[in-house]
Amino acid sequence: MLLFTKKAVILIIVLICVLVNSCIERPAPPVAYIAPKPVLKPMNVKDVWVFQGANKIIGGYELDSQLYIPIQNLEEKQFTFQGGIWEDGLSALHRIYPFWKPYTTTLKLDRTNPQDAEPVALKFEYISTAKEAIYAGSGTIDGENFDRVSLAFDTLTGSTAVLVRQNYEVYEGNYSGHIALNSVNNYIEILSHKNEDGMSIPLPSTCWLEITYKSDVNIDIAVLAKSTSSPDFVINSKGGLLPRSTWTTAYINMDYLLGNGIITSQTYKYKLDLRAKFNENLGKPVQNIYLDNIRILHL
Repeated sequence: MLLFTKKAVILIIVLICVLVNSCIERPAPPVAYIAPKPVLKPMNVKDVWVFQGANKIIGGYELDSQLYIPIQNLEEKQFTFQGGIWEDGLSALHRIYPFWKPYTTTLKLDRTNPQDAEPVALKFEYISTAKEAIYAGSGTIDGENFDRVSLAFDTLTGSTAVLVRQNYEVYEGNYSGHIALNSVNNYIEILSHKNEDGMSIPLPSTCWLEITYKSDVNIDIAVLAKSTSSPDFVINSKGGLLPRSTWTTAYINMDYLLGNGIITSQTYKYKLDLRAKFNENLGKPVQNIYLDNIRILHL
């Protein structure tokens, strides 16, 4: 006959209680759902980073109309959202955009059904320290919105097509820029500050190009850099903007365009150069480019 000591019996009872208790299904802690809403105009916000309270990060998310986020801590109701972009328009390059203020708000956290997630109307504004290079000193960061009396961009000699201001296909405001390419007028190159020294952008500097466009063809981006000691321009270029059938705002990191081949001991002035040509393989006799809200921001 197997005998147990009093201590062994107590230990067996405790183990049985632990095993039984662990098998009991317990209700999951309550979770609330929030649904940040996309900001499509005028800012093309692709991603959102979400923080709860002072600094607890909930995560980074691609922002679309189907997004809902589970929140486990229902006591802390203050949230901060930071807007993100796809650098150079590439979906693999997710970045918090350095020129937008974080958006902070208080939420109720009372929606426990994902399909009924609490909507969050995101609002992003430009930081106060952002400087605009195209119209420096104007006191605004509108850039080239094509509503100004004088445009910052000129069509260069050698172009067969021209940039015109028009009001029948507009993203914002009253006007946008239009370029029509065809088999005869098959090339365009436009330059900012054609008859001026150019833009002053201190280096090193966080600097991005914002450009809202709709185009049947690729648009190549280049920067001309002129030093104080040389009249010659250094030309830097990078992969351009892909065709888009609807208005799209692209965010281009200017680090390479401004800094490649530059002598840091010298001071430079910059000009933005945009180029496009007729695509014979496209099968469209007229290929249109529309431009609006071209900004170069730096800190």
